Amino acid sequence: MLFSETKLHDYLSKLNVYEWNQFLKYLASPLHNKNNEILDFCQWLSGFYKNEKAHKLTKAEAWKALYKTKAYNDLRFRRVCSDTLALVEDFFAYLQYRKDPNQKWAFVLAAMNERDLGKYFPANYAYIERIQEKDQAIDSYDYWLSYFTALQKASYLEKESSRLSDKNIRETVSKLDDYYLIMKLRFYAAQLHYQQISVVREDDLLMQDILNYLQKHSITHNPIANIYYHIIGTFEHKTEPAYYHKLKALLLKHSSGIAHEVSRDMYAFALNYCIRQINTGNIAYQQEIFELYEKMLDERLLLDKDELSPFDFKNIITIALRIKQFKWTEKFIATYHSTLPKEHQANALSFNTARLHFAKQEYQKVLPLLQDVEYSDVFYMLDSKTTLFKTYFELNEYDALLSLAESFRVLLSRKKIISEQHRNNYTNFIRIALKIFRAEHKNKKQLAQIAALFQEAKGIADKGWLLEKYKAIGGEAL
Repeated sequence: MLFSETKLHDYLSKLNVYEWNQFLKYLASPLHNKNNEILDFCQWLSGFYKNEKAHKLTKAEAWKALYKTKAYNDLRFRRVCSDTLALVEDFFAYLQYRKDPNQKWAFVLAAMNERDLGKYFPANYAYIERIQEKDQAIDSYDYWLSYFTALQKASYLEKESSRLSDKNIRETVSKLDDYYLIMKLRFYAAQLHYQQISVVREDDLLMQDILNYLQKHSITHNPIANIYYHIIGTFEHKTEPAYYHKLKALLLKHSSGIAHEVSRDMYAFALNYCIRQINTGNIAYQQEIFELYEKMLDERLLLDKDELSPFDFKNIITIALRIKQFKWTEKFIATYHSTLPKEHQANALSFNTARLHFAKQEYQKVLPLLQDVEYSDVFYMLDSKTTLFKTYFELNEYDALLSLAESFRVLLSRKKIISEQHRNNYTNFIRIALKIFRAEHKNKKQLAQIAALFQEAKGIADKGWLLEKYKAIGGEAL
């Protein structure tokens, strides 16, 4: 059996080369590990992980490295793996602890209180305050840490027998409230989001009391909680755009000072609000989405380890083309296509450049670019076929259009990796597009038949473009 099928392998595979070196030093310390067998075992394993060969390693090979000529004993091997796993978990906790110096000093303050080292407390408290003030990006954890630090100060003052008014109680409670508000509002915003796609609704009576309170009291001193409050407003006051515009203003003002992961999630709420507005027919929010994406790009919020996802790359281009930002799109493709995963770069460059030419009505430039797109990805395949279909339509290439329609239908029926929903959407696209192509201008009977197809279809790929073509032959708004 392969060692890669063990839980221990899953944990060890998450260590990079630097962390492996640190882990081996961690195991070499008697403070953390007194079992030299585990140290030797991990030193041997490290070579496989550093050279990316661990997926081929078998349990028998690992056993032989441990016990040489002894017969394999599965119970004993699993026990060694379990003990090693516990040490890996300890090491993970150690790494998390070391990530934030503020956390270390907060616990130093707690230790001083516990060990009666109060005479050193003021200097160390002043030091951690300076560290916290220098933080460039905050998240909910920073508010918890601020509360925990204030709590240690209150404990210190209590031990020093200071007067009640000097015990920092009000400050401690205020910081606790800040942290609580952030977490309460954050999870309620997530709950409202999931209720958009789920029939389950859970009422939170305490949350309504909190929201009623916040309607009358300012929390501008707590930008994270303030942003989540306005996110909630976009859900609960759908017809009042003031909540969205205030949310956008707060994001533009504060997002650079908020931790990237938190800020990215906040922007996602704003983007989803805009999408909901567009789905109701308010296409003015396309410009809003574009501006949000611009800001996210400026702050590198869409990059994960300097890499942009193909999904975001395509969505950004889609919205930019819809509002005819052609020069911007051209520059974006040139700048960001190299930030995509390497296996997506060539396809993304060819396909999205073709989309740009199509949007600029440079149809002859579209065809050679689509020939360069490889169909290893099902969505590139479907989108490329659709773009090619629309290009033949615009060029009035009837024979090429019919031939592509037939091959596209065959592809949809045979490709097992295409979901039933996508199969249905693209089949409807082909059927309606051909009906529009063949229809006579302002022929009422034919227009009525096409309108019926729109109304009957449960899903249609590229529906916006089809509606434009339908209106071009005299169809009325549907």
